[in-house]
Amino acid sequence: MSEEKLKIIRNSVDEYKKLPKDKQMFILGFMQGVLSNQQDNSKKKELQEV
Repeated sequence: MSEEKLKIIRNSVDEYKKLPKDKQMFILGFMQGVLSNQQDNSKKKELQEV
């Protein structure tokens, strides 16, 4: 991973830690939804390839 991407990730983590707990939970829920959607999409692609 490039140094620029690592810097963006570190800055994002720092900003995340500054948020109130309820806002942190919102972000985590959003991220879980995104990951779940990506997993569903890759499963659909696998089924289409077969």
